[in-house]
Amino acid sequence: MRARPRSRRRPPGVRPGGERRGRPAGACTLDTECFSGFCLDGLCHNPCADDSVCAAGWRCGAQPVGARSVQVCRANPISGVTVEDYVLFEGLASVDRGTLPLQVVAPPDTVSLTWVTQDLAGPDLFASVTGVTAPDGRALVDLRSWNTLREQQVRTIPSRLQINGATFPGRTMEPMVPGVFRSSHALLNDRSGSPVASRRMRAMVRVKRAPGGIAANGWTLRLRVIMGGIAGLNAAAAPRNARLQSALSRMRTIYASVGVNLAIEGYADLSAADAARFATIDSQEELRALFQRSSGMTGDVLPIFLVRGISSAAGLENAIGIAGGINGPPGIFGTVSSGVVASWDNTFGRNDLLAQVLAHECGHYLGLWHTMERNPACTTAGQADCSLWGGVDNLTDTPSTMAGASRYLMYWTTTGSNELVSAGQGLMMRGNPIIH
Repeated sequence: MRARPRSRRRPPGVRPGGERRGRPAGACTLDTECFSGFCLDGLCHNPCADDSVCAAGWRCGAQPVGARSVQVCRANPISGVTVEDYVLFEGLASVDRGTLPLQVVAPPDTVSLTWVTQDLAGPDLFASVTGVTAPDGRALVDLRSWNTLREQQVRTIPSRLQINGATFPGRTMEPMVPGVFRSSHALLNDRSGSPVASRRMRAMVRVKRAPGGIAANGWTLRLRVIMGGIAGLNAAAAPRNARLQSALSRMRTIYASVGVNLAIEGYADLSAADAARFATIDSQEELRALFQRSSGMTGDVLPIFLVRGISSAAGLENAIGIAGGINGPPGIFGTVSSGVVASWDNTFGRNDLLAQVLAHECGHYLGLWHTMERNPACTTAGQADCSLWGGVDNLTDTPSTMAGASRYLMYWTTTGSNELVSAGQGLMMRGNPIIH
C-alpha cells in the first residue's frame, strides 16, 4: 500500500511555493500541555478538516477521545506493511543554498525513513540530503562535517548527480526512534561546468511502517529484467533461458536466507536502437543514459539491465556489474541512477557468477556496502585511491578481516561461491522501502 500524490495536483500540505504548511506540534506528556488539548505518543496533535494542515507523516482522520471521536492529524491506522510518500518541498530552489529544516513525524510503527533529494530539470547538478536530525537532536547526516575519515550515523555520499538518498536506521540493530525528524536538502553546482543559480527540486521522504517490525520473513523484492544487445535473449525467450533462470533461482536462494523473497514482475526489451547502443557499456555517460531508460516504469520494483558487456576502458574499474547507487532511487525511475546493470558475456557463461553479480549489485541498490573494500582505508583528507570510513561496511555483524569478509556476498570481488549474508545485512535490506 502506498500513498503517492497524483500528477498535476499539489501534494497534501504543499503550498504553490513548495513548503509544506503543516508542522508537528511540540512534545508533551499531558493533554493540558497542548493547545489542541490532545497529547498522543508524546506529541500534540492538531485538529484538522483535511490533510493540508497535517505534517508529513500524518493524515487527517478520526481519533477516539474517550466516548467521542475528533478529527485530528495522526498516523493512518495500518494492518500490514505500508509505504507512504510525502513531498516536503517541490519548487524552484537556489542552487548551493539548501532548504530550511523540513519536518516529518515518524509514527511508533515506523521501520525506516528514506529521504530523497532530486533535481527535476536534468542530470548535470549534484543532489544532496545535506542534513538529517533525529528527534533526540542527534545529527544523523551533516554535510558540514562530512569527510572521508569519520563515519556519520547514516552512511551516505552526500552529493550524487541528479538524485541522492539517505535511509535511517543506518546501522545494524540501531533502534528506530518515533517522533519528529528534520532534514535539509540542496542542489549543488558541478564546479567543472557553468554555474546554475536556481533549479526545480523535489525533497521527499518515504515512511515505511510495519505493525510487526522487520524481523519476520515474508518480504518480497520485485525485479523488472530488461534485455539489450544479447544474442538470442529477449523478453519472449527470457522465461525459458536456462542460464538466466538458473542465476535468478540461485539469487532467490541467497536472498531467502535473510527472509527476502524474489518476484519477477516481468521481462522487457530495449528498443532496437538502444539495444545496439548499450550492448557494451563504454563509458560512465553511457551507463547513466542506460539507467534513464527506466523512465515510464511504476511501482516499487528494481530495474535490472542485462547487457552483453562492460568495457574495461569505460572507467568503471573493470566491473562486471554496477548498481546505480548504494541506496539507489527507491521506486523513482528515469534518473541516471535508476537501476542495476549486469554483463552477460563478462560473467563467462557461468550461472553462479551471473547470480553473484545480480545478488551483489541489488544488495548495493538496497543499501549494502562492501564488507571490505579493495583499496586501503583513507588515512588523510584528500588522499587518492583509498576507501572511505575504514574500508569496511557500517554493520556490526560482518567481519572486518580479509579472510572473513571475502566469504560474504558483499565482498568487493567474487569467486562465484561467496554467498553469505549476515542478519544485519538482512535487516538493512528489509528496511528498504521497495521491499514489502
